[in-house]
Amino acid sequence: MTDSPDQRDAKDAARRERKRALARVRYYANRDRILADKRLKYWTDPEYRVRMLAEASKRNRRQDTLRWKYGLSPEAYDRMFKHQHGLCLICWKPFTSTPHVDHDRDSGFVRALFCDNCNIGCGRFFDNPAFLRRAADVMEFFKRHEKRILREPGALKEGARLKTALLDVDISPLLPPKDQLPSFVPSAAELPPRKHRARKAAPAKTVQPAKAQRNQRKKHAKPRRGRRQQGRAHHAARASRPRDSRPVPKRPTKAGTDGDDQLAGAGGARSKGLRQYQE
Repeated sequence: MTDSPDQRDAKDAARRERKRALARVRYYANRDRILADKRLKYWTDPEYRVRMLAEASKRNRRQDTLRWKYGLSPEAYDRMFKHQHGLCLICWKPFTSTPHVDHDRDSGFVRALFCDNCNIGCGRFFDNPAFLRRAADVMEFFKRHEKRILREPGALKEGARLKTALLDVDISPLLPPKDQLPSFVPSAAELPPRKHRARKAAPAKTVQPAKAQRNQRKKHAKPRRGRRQQGRAHHAARASRPRDSRPVPKRPTKAGTDGDDQLAGAGGARSKGLRQYQE
């Protein structure tokens, strides 16, 4: 008895799943050896390296995000892009950057591809169709009144008045019914102020007179040591020595004179000075 197509498909799916399970077991049992062989082949085989780099460029981060966040494969994403002919489904403009995948936040269903502005706009309106229709009604209402004001004679000459001309328009058709209006509507002056993070006030600096500042600096200044103490010790030792034992400084020699005459002159001057001191 032959199997039906559904049974054959079920058997093929079970067979493929068994092969995948055996391949996973074989891979994790010999993972280190397989990775080492791949690394060696990558650096020794130029064709294999080029092929691996080409495949890695296709598997980018966005494709991984599409798979785990939206459940989309690259083929399904390309199919959505072709169905929309490369246009945003709301503004009908060609995509100039990477399209955004629009999805339902409650059910997770993927709906379409939007441009950046349309995707942000729908998110700001909480993906609520009633809010979007109401926003469209408000825009159409004011556009009609703008055209009516511009058709008036002399309207273009009063440019300053046109900025506030729409404030006189009756907007009651845009408001909810009277029974749904709140009983008390606070004015802009009565609204609570926006909360800001309180900053710590810097401590106030006390201004001291110049003399007090100098005294404070002297009080906290470190005493200077080293050269001053060495100078005091040197002067004390010099004063304790007798004057006869002080060394006589040597005079520099002049160019063009004889060395013996210089020594004799220096010796005579030194002996003359000693005799005067003894007397």
